[in-house]
Amino acid sequence: MGPDDGMRRMAGWACVGLVAMLIAMGYHFGNIRFLPVAAGFAILGGLFLLARPVDQMRSDAIHSGADSRID
Repeated sequence: MGPDDGMRRMAGWACVGLVAMLIAMGYHFGNIRFLPVAAGFAILGGLFLLARPVDQMRSDAIHSGADSRID
């Protein structure tokens, strides 16, 4: 897990925290206007937490499917 992955996960959990806060505020104030904003942060948090990191390409110049037999 690299530094970018850690930052991505931290941002995801921050978005999840904002969703919880906005839902609690909407419940407390009895206002449904918090719902679209909370849904947007829920989608954003899901993207941050569920996104898979891109695999690094091998840089040793060896093709993994190459036949290495010498006849």
